Amino acid sequence: MMIVGYSRKFTSTPYVPTHEGTRGVFCAGWTSHGVVTMDYITIATLGNAAAFGSYYHNCIKHAAVNSSTRGVFGGGIVGSTVLNTMAYITILTTGNSTDFGDLITARYDLGGCSSDTRGLFICGYNAGMKNIIEYITIATTSGGTDFGDATSIAYNTTSLASKTRGVSALGYTGVRSNVMDYVTIATTGNATDFGDITVTRSAMAGASSNFRGLWFGGINGGVQNVIDYITVATPSNATDFGDIIAAKYSQAAFASSTRAVVGGGTSVTNVIQYVTTATTGNTTDFGDLTSARYALAACSDFSK
Repeated sequence: MMIVGYSRKFTSTPYVPTHEGTRGVFCAGWTSHGVVTMDYITIATLGNAAAFGSYYHNCIKHAAVNSSTRGVFGGGIVGSTVLNTMAYITILTTGNSTDFGDLITARYDLGGCSSDTRGLFICGYNAGMKNIIEYITIATTSGGTDFGDATSIAYNTTSLASKTRGVSALGYTGVRSNVMDYVTIATTGNATDFGDITVTRSAMAGASSNFRGLWFGGINGGVQNVIDYITVATPSNATDFGDIIAAKYSQAAFASSTRAVVGGGTSVTNVIQYVTTATTGNTTDFGDLTSARYALAACSDFSK
């Protein structure tokens, strides 16, 4: 039997993140006296940060990774002591950090990025630059495991990720670098060249939706106000996104599925700013941290 006028409609299911991202947490950092406090914001609103709890070190230059429920902070430096320790928080509650385990290699000025299950800590400095990449399973407290190597030894490294790929702007490799490299998070192995950022610089902040990654600020011959973006799935050079309201470096950033937020930075500021990730343009004021600081770390409950 022939059915006249019948057509079958095929639809595709849009990608939905594991968790859209509602809360961001800023951790520790430097002022004239050191900061152990953690602050949080609700990403979709505007306003000043509120106290989250205390981090177990008044460290600086550490890195963060996250799942939809847990943030893990690793590495850093306190005075002249370089840390191999990691600690975690449950992002949607408030409270103090809890011991997670130890990195293989103590270091600071390292990068951090993650999928919903695995976090990567990348490069860093301890009596010399490192190219080591370590990984952790975020849901399981344990030490780091060797993943592979970055394309260069580097520190002042900044990293971001989609649900499958981690991308790092290497930062300082003996000279300030414009190089980005990438890994597939679920596997292990050495990094591969991704492309170049628009302006050579180090000590940026990075954040990403599942599709687009942003690099904020940095320093090279002066503080830079540049924001670059990349399409994480496509290795290529970065493209200009806009400018930070006030030029900063040593900031920290995180994202929801729609908004990227960046806070702190030199010169010891409490300013928080944001952009809409899918568009281009300059940052807009969000509010203030509870205390001015730089060389801090940050994460959110956004999981791709």
